[in-house]
Amino acid sequence: MAVWHNTHARLHTQDLVSLTKTNGQLSVVNGVPMYTFFYEAKVRDVVQLGNRVPGTIETYQSNYPFQWTGKGWMGPDQKLYSEH
Repeated sequence: MAVWHNTHARLHTQDLVSLTKTNGQLSVVNGVPMYTFFYEAKVRDVVQLGNRVPGTIETYQSNYPFQWTGKGWMGPDQKLYSEH
């Protein structure tokens, strides 16, 4: 997913193995449509991180908020994404 790569591009410590949508929630905040994309990500360490050796795969859950702008959904990376 592009938004994951855009928000983690500077880290260079992990590669995305998989990203799975677990839920989505559409809401309106102060009159602005918002969409929260909930996901589970599996990432592989590409460098030594503490006691974790390169190649270690971790799974975590998080979310990305998107805001409707009229031109598309703006993600947390400040980039526009189409409705599709």
